[in-house]
Amino acid sequence: MHLPTWLKIVLRVLLVSLVVAAAWTTRWRAVRTLGVDFDEDDYLRSAQEYRALIKSGDWAGFLEANYRPEHPPLAKIVFGISILGTEEVPLIDPEQQNWSLPPDQLVAARTASAVLGTLTAALVVLINPLAGFFLAVHAITVKYTSQIMLEALPAFTSLVAILAYLRWKKTGKRFNGWLLLSALAIGMTAASKYQYCVVAIAILIDWAVTVGERHAGTGKWKFPWELLVWGALSVAFFVLADPYLWPDLFGRLEGSVLFHRSYSTTAPEIASAGYPAWQPILWFFFDIRTWNENHAQALFFNIDWLIGLAAIGGFSALWKRERLYVIWMIVGLAFLLIWPTKWPQYILTLTVPVSLAAGELFVSLGSRVAALFKRSKAA
Repeated sequence: MHLPTWLKIVLRVLLVSLVVAAAWTTRWRAVRTLGVDFDEDDYLRSAQEYRALIKSGDWAGFLEANYRPEHPPLAKIVFGISILGTEEVPLIDPEQQNWSLPPDQLVAARTASAVLGTLTAALVVLINPLAGFFLAVHAITVKYTSQIMLEALPAFTSLVAILAYLRWKKTGKRFNGWLLLSALAIGMTAASKYQYCVVAIAILIDWAVTVGERHAGTGKWKFPWELLVWGALSVAFFVLADPYLWPDLFGRLEGSVLFHRSYSTTAPEIASAGYPAWQPILWFFFDIRTWNENHAQALFFNIDWLIGLAAIGGFSALWKRERLYVIWMIVGLAFLLIWPTKWPQYILTLTVPVSLAAGELFVSLGSRVAALFKRSKAA
């Protein structure tokens, strides 16, 4: 049955609205209910420093301010902007773990994360409505995009990078605004949290495969100069979005990267956690509501295990629809399995493609059921 165009538009708007409502409702509850988590005090402290610089107009201060410099500053700057309207309070003590934070600033900064998390779900629903719903209610994703954590911004920009690249590829042009947007999003992703740059690797792999397909059997090969432009622009946007690097680009970048290599192998909290190499896979089936009563109260329900199982079943269908999403999943999972640090928030690098795979399973099953019903009626 072919629906009229106006009805398709109405249904699409309705679906987007429902998913956005689900994403926002789950995150807003978590914003107000979740207790203070590890690292939230550090990132709020950094936000307070950026707030002070903006309030005083000390723009040169951005060249030196970056509390916890092992992470790039862009997400922390966003948190600083989000608390501009709050009252002045003493800076958070960096020498201890703070389990009580200024309420107004806590809610304001968490709200910034929740908005970005909701926008990410809204983008996914444009690809697959059911996948958008899965991301909207995915419990671990809800938790870490409702707190003062670094996940929400790079999760959003990495998805933008993928979608813009795919739009560019469909145009068939050598270079246009979509590829520029993809490079900008990659730069912003790198300036927020390095691990989310697995999307750049996925794009490069898909690009190489696409070039090979286009020139297979022709005997002709043109160097994809747009690849160099995209890469150069991505690096340029990364540097522009990370003013802390400007005074000493290579020195500070090296210090930041080497910190993570050292931390992942020497930090006592990693050793005491004792997570196995395959822990990232387990996080996809873990019920985070069982951590404590607070999580059970803050998060409505948990179907992460169902989404994980459905993603396995939808792997092949997603590849047929768009292989880049699967490449993204494979590259990201390989990184998580190899990297020694196994914190649960790290799987947010993959919850978008996992949700897409899960959604695609149900779409393919629905199509098969509809085809069987149609054949039975014809018979």
